[in-house]
Amino acid sequence: MKPETHTGREVNEMNKRSRLRLLRNRQYHESNGKGGRFSMLKRLYRDQRGLTLIELLAVIVILAIIAAIAIPSIGGIINKTKKEAHYANAQMIIDGARFKVTAEGFKGSQSNPDVQTIDLNEIVSAGYLDKPPKDPQGSNGASYDTSKTVVTVTRDPSNGKLEYRIALYGSGSTSPYLDMTEEQIQNR
Repeated sequence: MKPETHTGREVNEMNKRSRLRLLRNRQYHESNGKGGRFSMLKRLYRDQRGLTLIELLAVIVILAIIAAIAIPSIGGIINKTKKEAHYANAQMIIDGARFKVTAEGFKGSQSNPDVQTIDLNEIVSAGYLDKPPKDPQGSNGASYDTSKTVVTVTRDPSNGKLEYRIALYGSGSTSPYLDMTEEQIQNR
């Protein structure tokens, strides 16, 4: 048998076909995930670009603007919530004083028989409140000042109607958080 002889052009043509076949085979394996994962990841990694300094600064500026808007809003929400808690606590203390007056009767003072003053300590010790409410502005769960926080009950001599007014003091404070009638608290 005689060995096959090929011309230079035929060999070149065979080499091209062989290289194309190898290239197609490699692309097929890479796209099917067989053995080509590393090279695919390498290609993806090579195509990735990082953030430029300008882009990074733009992101930081945007975050700073958002923080400048959000932080005061959150502070306002917290202050409003504390004030609402004072109103709710004041109403609860007034209700305790009302229970005391209803159960024990109205007892005006000697100097003014149409005014009765009840402090928070009296309301709690008589059992009309379990304990003094916590002061939302106090530290470490402090409650309101039990001797300074008072409910003043005023009786109208013409019809006997009672009006409740509260002066709500924090522990150690010299001025009240609230000094309002029950009607003012309800209509705020």
